[in-house]
Amino acid sequence: MTGDNPLVSIIVRTKDRPELLKIVCKSIALQTYRPIEAVIVNDGGCDLPIEELKGILGNVSLNYIKLEMNYGRPFAGNTGIKHASGEYICFLDDDDEYYPEHVSTLVSAVTGRNDKIAYSDAMKIARKFDSETGNIEDTELGVFSSYDFSYIDLITENYIPLTTLIFSRKILLDSGGFDEEFELYEDWDLLLRITEKSTPSHIQKVTVKYIFWDEDSQISQRPSERKKYYDKIFYKHRDKINTDVILHLKEKRDTVEKEFLKSLEHYRELEKKYKDYIEVSENRIRDAEKKIHNAEKKIINLSDELEHQKVTNKILQDTIASLEGMKKFLEEKVDLLEREIHMMVNTIGWRVLTRVRRIRDRLIPPGSNRKKVYEKIIFPLKRKSFFKPIKQVDNEYSKWISIQEPDAEELKSQKTESLHFSLRPRISIIAPVYNTDRDMLILMLNSVVSQTYDNWELCVVDGNSDSPHIKDILSEYSIKDERIKVTFLEKNYGIAGNSNRALQMATGEFITFLDHDDELTPFALFEVVKVLNKMPEIDIVYSDEDKIDESGKRCKPFFKPDWSPDLLMSVNYVCHLMVIRKNILDSIGGFREGYDGAQDYDLILRCISQTSRIVHVPKVLYHWRMHAESTAQNIYVKDYAHESGKKALREYLSGNNINAHVEDGAGMTNYRVRYLLSSNPKVSVIIPFRDKHKVLEKCINSIIQKSSYKNYELILISNSSSEKKLFDYLDSIKKLHEIKIFHYNQTFNYSAINNFGVKQSDGEVLLFLNNDTEVITEDWLESMLEHAMRKEVGAVGCKLLFPDNSIQHAGVVVGLTGFAGHVFSKMSDDAYTNFGSVDFVRNYLAVTGACMMMRRDVFEELRGFDERFTLCGSDVEICLRLIQNGYRVIYTPFAKLYHHEALTRGGDIPINDFRLSWNVYEKYINGGDPYYNPNLTRLKTDCSLKANNEEAVLKEIIEHAMGQG
Repeated sequence: MTGDNPLVSIIVRTKDRPELLKIVCKSIALQTYRPIEAVIVNDGGCDLPIEELKGILGNVSLNYIKLEMNYGRPFAGNTGIKHASGEYICFLDDDDEYYPEHVSTLVSAVTGRNDKIAYSDAMKIARKFDSETGNIEDTELGVFSSYDFSYIDLITENYIPLTTLIFSRKILLDSGGFDEEFELYEDWDLLLRITEKSTPSHIQKVTVKYIFWDEDSQISQRPSERKKYYDKIFYKHRDKINTDVILHLKEKRDTVEKEFLKSLEHYRELEKKYKDYIEVSENRIRDAEKKIHNAEKKIINLSDELEHQKVTNKILQDTIASLEGMKKFLEEKVDLLEREIHMMVNTIGWRVLTRVRRIRDRLIPPGSNRKKVYEKIIFPLKRKSFFKPIKQVDNEYSKWISIQEPDAEELKSQKTESLHFSLRPRISIIAPVYNTDRDMLILMLNSVVSQTYDNWELCVVDGNSDSPHIKDILSEYSIKDERIKVTFLEKNYGIAGNSNRALQMATGEFITFLDHDDELTPFALFEVVKVLNKMPEIDIVYSDEDKIDESGKRCKPFFKPDWSPDLLMSVNYVCHLMVIRKNILDSIGGFREGYDGAQDYDLILRCISQTSRIVHVPKVLYHWRMHAESTAQNIYVKDYAHESGKKALREYLSGNNINAHVEDGAGMTNYRVRYLLSSNPKVSVIIPFRDKHKVLEKCINSIIQKSSYKNYELILISNSSSEKKLFDYLDSIKKLHEIKIFHYNQTFNYSAINNFGVKQSDGEVLLFLNNDTEVITEDWLESMLEHAMRKEVGAVGCKLLFPDNSIQHAGVVVGLTGFAGHVFSKMSDDAYTNFGSVDFVRNYLAVTGACMMMRRDVFEELRGFDERFTLCGSDVEICLRLIQNGYRVIYTPFAKLYHHEALTRGGDIPINDFRLSWNVYEKYINGGDPYYNPNLTRLKTDCSLKANNEEAVLKEIIEHAMGQG
């Protein structure tokens, strides 16, 4: 196509991928359509080989724009639009490709149409890069969502890749281009805005290669970031989600469900085959083991014969060869089994189900009016689950239980021991019952009757159940044991009303709560009373907990920290088992109506306004049952609980005159309390450095470009720098009003250089920051300030990520990995563990000095960092002094930065730092960190279960570090 054809601009946004860009340019040059221009926007990446790119493009003109720093994809896209000369504009990612007829196909589609927008189809390509040979291997995976345009479908999901589209330049300019608030899904947002007024034409022809890189080659986005911007899309376009969209979703769900059921049938066939194969293979392996055992005996006999009869080596060699053949056979069978398992795990059914749930929960948020419409109109009948997952055996936890928990003899001893407690309070167990499953009800009752501590009473209130077995079972148990009190109500007053009626029956000094389908461990009350005998002044006791699956197996333990008031503002981590002094409950009036699903959260929040005498028993004393109707298995079963919890938290804050509001947290029933700033304090950001100008430049650029809070100063302290490029860079920025540069040309000492920096600053708030950090979240300063300005808080730390988006820092546990370690380190950005979520605001003993905020008055009260520490340990030491002085140390996951660790200084830590650390940390290394859990490992940072031999290993690590080993 030549002559009077309109010019088409192809915008390519790129960063640090010059080799891939060459492939992209080649696909542009191969287009059959002319005239075209390539608009390449380098978004703060490395220098590009422009002349080589021009050579690849040939007669395609190149319009090259280099941005001095990384502004993000939306900004780069808008820059490309601004510089494009074409009447029409296409986009091409720097790792995708066009087929030769792409542009000509799209131009033909928009010619003569009023709506100057069209799209073609894309072939999904799995691309693998072999780093050893440099070869690229492509595998076609099928066409990407090929169907005509539907605005309702587009609201549901972005099924049109940007690379398949052509727009008139006017349409893009009129739309305002990409919304620069979106770091992800900016193309989806743009398309939703444009296609609301202009309907695109669809050409059912594959003209684009849509590349999916293998895991080793790709740079993937963090799940938490995807969720954040997915939510942002739906919030921005929420007015477009109407009944038609919901009905359409129902149709899609039905279609996908049919597909899922077909996949499920295939899955079950694979499961059966897998199980049968395992059984056959196990038999073969046992046979092989017998043969190997017999062969070993034969080898021994042959060896004896060689000594006595000088038999030739041939017999022995034949036997060994036979064994090698058997080994090879077994290895082949294991390999085949592994391939079968891989097929099963990657079956489409799992992916389809995940997709359906994700779309459903975004379009129909739990607790919303749309959810109510959906339940009444579209999904009126509650259906039982048609699929039960394969039982997963948690061998590690089962083994831990067998070692750590009391056996039958120990339980018997507890009964005797408890009779000699000097303090033997009655504990009233509140258990509201309603239509409970027969077996679950009996298990619940038996768990109480089997307690090794005997001074209890069970107060059961039945909310007018219509299941006949309820009355029979409860009556039978109450006759057998006078400690079991039962009241049958004439109507159901709800969970709060029924529980309050049970409270009226209680005569105990302490009260605890047991759901009608859960269980207590037999030693639960014994452990509670044992603690009360040591600390009789305590008002509230809580414990660790786990779950029981539908087969009766214990799983998913939650090991909690000691009393953590800020963690409770994120999630009701106390939950089960919770024991409260009765006069506290009486003073607050028991449960309140209107908090269903979160009535226990509301209760504990009102209790902590009355007392701070709270203790944690680090033992699993409560089993939360998982079944189809329980939140233990699916939190969305009671999605109203989230809003009830938010309401309870708002009222707690208001009732305690805390100037804050409540937002949603990272998941259901997780929250974020936003403390409102009463002033606009100046923050002095203190950054020591030595040379490495590019590292420093990346850090400073990220602060200046991304920080939404503007009242700060940067105190840059050069420590014996010598590189000319570094000084040239400092000269280029020294005139910026927020930057002050100082030189500290003495031997590096982390404590001394930061103390020096404080003296040069004048901010009300201090932020100690490593030069090898890079800001991710724009409101990082506000997220730290909101805690630092609270009078009870001494220091605040943030979430730091390694460049691969795994956790570098999410709090410090003293005693972890020897001296002090970063809990959750090397785990995913949104990890959930035996210790809970990395995305909870938490109390800790310490946070890292790589990014730590303190008020100046607090820092001066402590007289700064201890300069006896040279390189490592003074950040933890100052935090421990804060704790001793009555301050809290807070970690917030909502301030997020990258940490390119140890890019400036070396990694060798002086022995003296270890010895000083031991002197300061010893109390917590030997006695335990209260904000961790003693059942969790201190050898690793993944919150896995503690191993038996850990103490000896940790002792050896410490002694070696101090030069004693």
